[in-house]
Amino acid sequence: MKLTALFLLTASVYAQAPAGGRGGRGGAAPLVSPEVHADKTVTFRLNAPKASEVTLSGNITVNNPAMPMKKDDKGVWSITTPPLEPDVYEYNFVVDGVTTTDAVNRYTRPAAGNASTSSQVEVPGDKPMFYDARAVPHGEVRMNLYESKAMGVSRYVWVYTPPGYEKGNAKYPVLYLLHGAGGNENAWVTVGRANLILDNLIADGKAKPMLVVMPLARAEQSDGVGPGKASTDRTAFEKDLLGDIIPLIEKTYRVSNQADQRALAGLSAGGAATLQIGLRHPELFHWIAAMSSAVGIGGNVETQYADVLKDSARLNKSLHMLRISCGSDDTLFAANQQFAKLLADHGVKNTFLVESGAHWFRVWRKDLFEIAPQLFNGQKTGSGTGL
Repeated sequence: MKLTALFLLTASVYAQAPAGGRGGRGGAAPLVSPEVHADKTVTFRLNAPKASEVTLSGNITVNNPAMPMKKDDKGVWSITTPPLEPDVYEYNFVVDGVTTTDAVNRYTRPAAGNASTSSQVEVPGDKPMFYDARAVPHGEVRMNLYESKAMGVSRYVWVYTPPGYEKGNAKYPVLYLLHGAGGNENAWVTVGRANLILDNLIADGKAKPMLVVMPLARAEQSDGVGPGKASTDRTAFEKDLLGDIIPLIEKTYRVSNQADQRALAGLSAGGAATLQIGLRHPELFHWIAAMSSAVGIGGNVETQYADVLKDSARLNKSLHMLRISCGSDDTLFAANQQFAKLLADHGVKNTFLVESGAHWFRVWRKDLFEIAPQLFNGQKTGSGTGL
């Protein structure tokens, strides 16, 4: 199955289209929310005449706490933000203590597991941003249904192929890109805009054409559907990635089977999986990038990675990149900083980067934009701790 670039731009269209035209009854003017103004302020509105208190929350408030909204004589609550930097922001309304999305805004960030769905709004830049659709050649995103022997179920993996893939016979490098606990195999496209980021970088000559493989990075058939025989196997996804997904990709697509042409990266829970799998298999992945990783959850990190820490020479010889990054306001910042230092103290070369922001896709989109140009260039980038 293929998703064309046009279809994949719907989120961007929603973000820039007015949210009016929905919600009007009996001739009443439709409620518009969010409304992005020319000065880059944003007005949010919610029709809740019986509510006692409504606040605006999410990373739309940047580093501020939830912002109180005011109710007019018609029962409509509203707030206008200060001018915002161009970006894609997430937000929710908290109505008398209950968190909800914006009912008249179709542009949402879906969430899996116990994470909450958020509404989104895009504040456009004066020129196209690095994640925006531009008039450049576009790759394709394909949905591959495969049989996971590791889990005993059929699962989907999404695959980005670069512009021109179908016209030649060259073999391409591959980036295996993992989502976080609140996402699934489509998150890096529908929220992260990975395909558009790669399109732009490749068109500008800043990144090598590559495939990007985006699996469901947990032991489930799909969101909310059971894991089959993998229910008690904590390493089921690793077995699926190494034993099912990589062989599938190398059989189905024209890709290199060399570790020098294979990268592994992920965010949050996917960042933890990246470290757990990648550091133990440097013979398979020579490029590793963990973003805002949920590292160390569930036990002592030094104990968990004892086998890795005692073999620094193997890692340093194999890895061209070992990049660990985290937002300075992320609750996981200290854990990531300490893990990078632990690696360095045991002689494992790595680069630790401090990002601006918290546990947001606003951070991870920029991470991908910075990582992709460094991949598959034959030069080692993990030469220091950056601490």
